[in-house]
Amino acid sequence: MQGESSTARDYREIVGAIHIHSKYSDGTKSIEDIARIAGEVGLDFLMVSDHMTLEPLHRGLEGFYGKTAVLIGYEVNDPDDKNHYLVFDVNEVLPSGIKANEYVKLIKEKGGLGIIAHPDEIRTRLVKYPSYPWTDWHVDGYDGIEIWNHMSEWMESLSRWNMLKMAVSPRRVLKSPTGRILQIWDEVNQRRKVVGVGSIDVHAYPYRLGPLRITIFPYKVQFKAIRTHLLLTEPASGDFNALKKAIYRSLRGKNNP
Repeated sequence: MQGESSTARDYREIVGAIHIHSKYSDGTKSIEDIARIAGEVGLDFLMVSDHMTLEPLHRGLEGFYGKTAVLIGYEVNDPDDKNHYLVFDVNEVLPSGIKANEYVKLIKEKGGLGIIAHPDEIRTRLVKYPSYPWTDWHVDGYDGIEIWNHMSEWMESLSRWNMLKMAVSPRRVLKSPTGRILQIWDEVNQRRKVVGVGSIDVHAYPYRLGPLRITIFPYKVQFKAIRTHLLLTEPASGDFNALKKAIYRSLRGKNNP
């Protein structure tokens, strides 16, 4: 309608899961199987980010699986295995061994989408499983921050005494994003707009505890946990590329009412 306010537009909501690992890095299932499971729980989209590889993208595995759209990017980190960064909307993987300020800048220059992963991890109870926090807050140019990461919260609550209970009921630990990261996110948004997302960081690790064999965080379990809801201005259609662009536009904060 002519003269209609931008706040009166029709928005549609879609629901998905961000930060997925498949067998192409340290996950345990194929893209096809992961997408099928996502469809069973009604997810509209998945964002797969295996470590330092776009092989599934180049194999043509991005697209619709039933009603679930699968978007494929990758996860990069610095030489100290810190400053993990989820990268989407690109077609090539950057060289390994570069620092956060370099890959954030390069991804921005290439027109990619970048999300800081598990930025405020703190854990000291189990030396075998160190934390992977974001430490270079002088860097600018990222599009989003994981303000809530399921794996991070679970690991921070893990101890030798509750390990079995935590493995059997991994969703019970979920409470909320930490005050630490909410404060950082608030401070960043006073300078410029940065999207906050909830991620699951799913791997579905097989684990053996004596005679017991269990899977820590099965894909279906985490798909029922932290989800990210997006508002899109584009009408629904069967065009995957149009939906992908709309999702990335929303994550860049371009669809605000």
